[in-house]
Amino acid sequence: MRLAADRPDEFGSVFDAFNRMVERLRRARRALVRTTRRTQAIVEEAASGVIAFGPDAEVRLVNARAETFLGRAIPVGEPLVETGHPADEAVAWVQMYLRDALRETGTEFQIGDRRIRALCGGSASAASWVAR
Repeated sequence: MRLAADRPDEFGSVFDAFNRMVERLRRARRALVRTTRRTQAIVEEAASGVIAFGPDAEVRLVNARAETFLGRAIPVGEPLVETGHPADEAVAWVQMYLRDALRETGTEFQIGDRRIRALCGGSASAASWVAR
């Protein structure tokens, strides 16, 4: 959207400011999309299982390796919940981490014949879980 800013009245300068703001927002959005795509590519190619959570503990990003570790599909946009699967110990640990707003922590789990080291880190607005 572009407003005609070449008006001789007081609206010309307002429209010009609006046009500059719209252009700055477009550039910021393009940069955000590029950064998001780069992050997704890195997470998808990681040898570790990675799950990123939003501020309300909803899954924002997950890679196939994390789903393999937990033995199930992990829906994006929903919280990570226990399902009666052996990996629920790891799910409960992540829930505790998010509930208690810990800054950074780690532990190990035995899931079947696999020994998994899990690390959580983040901020008040987001967190991530990495399993190896």
